[in-house]
Amino acid sequence: MTNPKPQNINVLGLMSGTSLDGIDAAILQTNGTTIANPGKTLFLPYSKTTRKTLHKLIKTTPQHNPKLLDHAEKTITKRHAKTIKKILKNQKIKPILIGFHGQTIHHNPQSQQTTQIGNPQHLANLTKINVIADFRQNDIKHGGEGAPLAPLYHNALVKRDKIAEPCAIINIGGVANITYIHKNKILAFDTGPGNALLNDWCLQHTGKPLDQNGKLAAIGEAKEKTVTEYLQNPYFQKTPPKSLDRNTFSLTPVQNLSPENGAATLTLLTAKTIAAAQNYLPVEPKQWIITGGGRHNPSLIKILQNTLAKPLKTAEEIGWNGDMMEAQAFAYLAARSLANLPISLPSTTGAPKPLTGGKLYKPQ
Repeated sequence: MTNPKPQNINVLGLMSGTSLDGIDAAILQTNGTTIANPGKTLFLPYSKTTRKTLHKLIKTTPQHNPKLLDHAEKTITKRHAKTIKKILKNQKIKPILIGFHGQTIHHNPQSQQTTQIGNPQHLANLTKINVIADFRQNDIKHGGEGAPLAPLYHNALVKRDKIAEPCAIINIGGVANITYIHKNKILAFDTGPGNALLNDWCLQHTGKPLDQNGKLAAIGEAKEKTVTEYLQNPYFQKTPPKSLDRNTFSLTPVQNLSPENGAATLTLLTAKTIAAAQNYLPVEPKQWIITGGGRHNPSLIKILQNTLAKPLKTAEEIGWNGDMMEAQAFAYLAARSLANLPISLPSTTGAPKPLTGGKLYKPQ
């Protein structure tokens, strides 16, 4: 007798990434193995005050500033509750589960530490919906990197849409990461800085939180010597799986450059570190797919198109939502957690074996 196929459930996934721009929310219909339907999505930006608070928090050791940590956690939880209320307004079918990632403020797998703020119990109480959170902790506890976690969702998409393999999915968020998929093999790791350094540079020099349409980088001149200086970091010699904290790299090497040249240099750094990821792939990808906020930067995409050997497409060009991939991924992972299925693998996080993760919080 065969086991019955798990039933699809409606799950709401939430993601607030290291770009610190706001909260992505996405409804997904899934059984934790296959994906039936992506549903409604919503982005709710953080206020300038919240971004300022988070920037301050990630630049300190959280335990050293308990008041700021408590204030930020309450703010983040309320903002997520507001996001949930907005996305569920006028929705006929309500999700039975929320995948709540929280806001990462510290990630150091070598010390078995990763901190995502936001109170999942309070969120469950406010929404009256079961919440799964603490996705990274079990992997970290068992010696894994705790990141990246989206690869199993990427694999489900690739299999569903019959994307030519081997393929590579590049997510350019605050940190950039790669998922390589070939038959039953999934390999993943953080490639290097994504948008975070460039965003911080633009905020510092223009008052804007990003290089809109890559315009600043487009009029600047990238300094190869400075990029080479960044590439001396031991991280780039480390064999995957591996992951980064947002603050692993700083703006110190570019501080003496003009705003334009600094932007061009940091854009080149992101592109070069993504291209260097090819050195760790078993077989050259037939297809590169770019997702995350970095795909909106034409200056970055242009360099990648000239660097990567095979066709490069954005998520939208193959029918995916590049802004909502990680929110959808945490909906998918919440369903997997509920079904006690693995959410990380030895080849994606360095965990000793496929591990489930996440903790269930029921409304009280």
